[in-house]
Amino acid sequence: GKSPSIKIDWLPSYSELKAALETYGFLFHSPTEDSSDTEMIFGDSESGEAPQNIRTWIKYVAAFSRYRNVHCTFTISEAEELVVVIICLLLDRQLLGLSVDLNECMLALVNFFTDDEWNFSCVQVAKSVASRVPKDMNSLRAVECIPAVHGPTKLLRSEIALRILLGCFDKIIVEIIHFTQELLGSADLETIVENGEEVIRQLTLINLKDKSCDLFKIYIYLVLTENWFLYNPLLEDNQLLNEMWGLFLRNCSCQINITDSRSYAPKVRSKASYLLQGTTDRLL
Repeated sequence: GKSPSIKIDWLPSYSELKAALETYGFLFHSPTEDSSDTEMIFGDSESGEAPQNIRTWIKYVAAFSRYRNVHCTFTISEAEELVVVIICLLLDRQLLGLSVDLNECMLALVNFFTDDEWNFSCVQVAKSVASRVPKDMNSLRAVECIPAVHGPTKLLRSEIALRILLGCFDKIIVEIIHFTQELLGSADLETIVENGEEVIRQLTLINLKDKSCDLFKIYIYLVLTENWFLYNPLLEDNQLLNEMWGLFLRNCSCQINITDSRSYAPKVRSKASYLLQGTTDRLL
């Protein structure tokens, strides 16, 4: 016989979902440049641990992201914001025990979008995430917490890495825009900025032999650029960007002496040497 049907009289709206997070005592804010960590504040938790029912909230969001064709609970912009929220939750060390649920929720949310929608929404999510994370190890965590298991999540990982890189060089890029505004059409200029060409060019101009050069920042740039290139298949055929990426890697590998005592010198040199092998193969 037929399975008994279930009638659901009420489902929470997006605004009610947001209110539920606030009820749990959850606040997420944009960290300042001085922040050493991305923190989530659970006001009602004396132990500093997340409330038990936050898991239920995560599972609910994941479940209804999967049934868009049956009941569309979220708009596109709301789904974008939820992806950002889940990434912020993944960065919270208090929620390490919920990593599996959070990853499943992120995948469900990403799959909520059609391919055409995701091409635009991925950029919006990446911009929002990049504006929230400080330019330290948390920026790498924000990239590496994305499970690169299929095309859409790989694209998100690449796009977040690029947007954080753009943020690292935003002041320089703004100066270049002002300087070249009269020489280049706005469309051409926008393309140069958006595809990261100016960022990678700035990386090649860094004098790594200068003892005042912060190799910790260089390491962050290195890992971010690796993720940007590794997970965006469109960059494989971009010869100019690949050549500049190879130049930056050679600089990191050759300009930092093996006896260099600066912090992060061995990490930068060894990682660049490793990545250079794959880049050389790509350019051949």
